[in-house]
Amino acid sequence: AFTVTSTAVGGATSAGNPSSDVSANVSVGDTKEIGKFRFSETTGRNDLAVKGIVFFLEGNARDKDFTDFEVLGQDNAVLGKTQYAGNRYVTVMFTSPYIVPQSQNRTVTLRAKVSDGSGNYLRVKIQNDFDVMVADNALGYQILPTSFSSTGAADGYFKVREGSLSISKSQASRSGNVSAGATDIELASFDVTAVGEDIEIQKIGIG
Repeated sequence: AFTVTSTAVGGATSAGNPSSDVSANVSVGDTKEIGKFRFSETTGRNDLAVKGIVFFLEGNARDKDFTDFEVLGQDNAVLGKTQYAGNRYVTVMFTSPYIVPQSQNRTVTLRAKVSDGSGNYLRVKIQNDFDVMVADNALGYQILPTSFSSTGAADGYFKVREGSLSISKSQASRSGNVSAGATDIELASFDVTAVGEDIEIQKIGIG
């Protein structure tokens, strides 16, 4: 027998409406640990073999907002990976079973890249007992966790920051004198950088 519980992951906590209460804490381009879960063997008889996990992404984040999912073992070794979520579910099958020794526990971590989703948020959960694929390592048969209920970290909310735009004078911008009557003269050049989302520039004022 074994149990599965969530552990702290260092995100934001929320009460009421998460979309307004959660502070933005990730940016597009970040790679972030977004979920942690502890597997504990409770009988003291045989080791567990964890073969895969199905995670649920609670919140208003779209499937394309978080990508490149990896599950890490307690030693930070990559156990398995998948690129995309599907209908809010992330299924990661492990390359080889992750062993939890008898009477001990091991924590696995879900890591993902923030790819889009300015203003959107999520929290990672394991919803059902059958969403963890675990076998008795000695006998080989599949087993389900005991006393299971849907689990996700209380501090597991992650919200994508709003995009921003910065404009700065380019180091290659020209300087010097301009002759009277000259035409088609480049007066200055600027570096424009969008962070967090695509931004459309409709007009620029220069003073």
